[in-house]
Amino acid sequence: WKKVRKTFYELLSLPLPPMEFVEGLRRELHQEIDLTEVYLVEKGEDASLYFDEQGRPHLERLEAIDKPDGIEALAEKIFDDEIGLVDLPDLVIDELNEVGLLDCFKGPDGEMPRTPEHARNVVATTIAYGCNHGPKAMANSTEGVSAWQIADTFRRYFTEENLKAAIIKLVNRINRHPLVKIWGDGTVAHADGLRFVQPLNVLQSEFHVRLKDYGVVYLPSETNTHAVFYSQVIPCHIREALYLIDGLLMHDTELEIKMQVSDMHGKTNPAMALARLLGFRLCPRPTGIPRMVLSRFDSKKSHGKLAEMLRHKINPDAITSVYDQIVRLAASAKARLVAPSLLLYRLSSFAS
Repeated sequence: WKKVRKTFYELLSLPLPPMEFVEGLRRELHQEIDLTEVYLVEKGEDASLYFDEQGRPHLERLEAIDKPDGIEALAEKIFDDEIGLVDLPDLVIDELNEVGLLDCFKGPDGEMPRTPEHARNVVATTIAYGCNHGPKAMANSTEGVSAWQIADTFRRYFTEENLKAAIIKLVNRINRHPLVKIWGDGTVAHADGLRFVQPLNVLQSEFHVRLKDYGVVYLPSETNTHAVFYSQVIPCHIREALYLIDGLLMHDTELEIKMQVSDMHGKTNPAMALARLLGFRLCPRPTGIPRMVLSRFDSKKSHGKLAEMLRHKINPDAITSVYDQIVRLAASAKARLVAPSLLLYRLSSFAS
């Protein structure tokens, strides 16, 4: 660590002196508090954040924007006259050819198969498993392809490495498309776990009360341009926050994600701290805002209406005493020497 310490501090854009880091945090926090106070003064009763008679904060619910007149007719005209309906097999074949996805499905030896049936089998396997048809149903509706060929193609060529290479190409293509810039710039990501029953005896499967059965959580990470750039299957009992940073560091696409949004399953102090050191903003959507208590550095400074929320005081010594050790952990995650999820799981176990 002594040999690479300075290099990783520069890579993470962190100062070497611990107190310099603490002072930077102090400035950032005070700046955000000041901006919030100015917002409350300028907006007055029109502010989306307001306080009740007991001084507890509340957020107004956002109202949906009304649809402009004629928007539905315009959408029908665009799809009927300009785009039209596209058959799923044709779409899959076009994308496999245009994006070059077929080049990703190499054999175990790293070489592309020379048989002419390989491209056909890859297309059939993609539709069979991607659309949840299954090998038998796909073989029955496809001439010249057997269920055994589809299953064998999936086993040989649909490996984790090949699928990741294909996903990278597809996400990069989506990110370069001019239409997606209407939705966003691709710097904001969102993740929300989906629970599925998994009665099979697999490693991640665990009993879950809501499912009333054994199951797993599928955790996809999606940008604000609607591109799923990373996904993973995790156990039901572990908070999703432990796995959010994995996708931010390991997606290997052209995306430059700066903010990760999630529900309250993404809120843990170690995860938010590690994301801050790695240069990301982990932003869980808060619940129970009236009961929320935040922290500040200077307990003597008055913060107006926000004082009721800022009741806890930050201890700078608790940061400076372990600063170098925490940066070393962040550097290990940045260098991919250890998965952030495993790192956070160990830290959470130690804290409990």
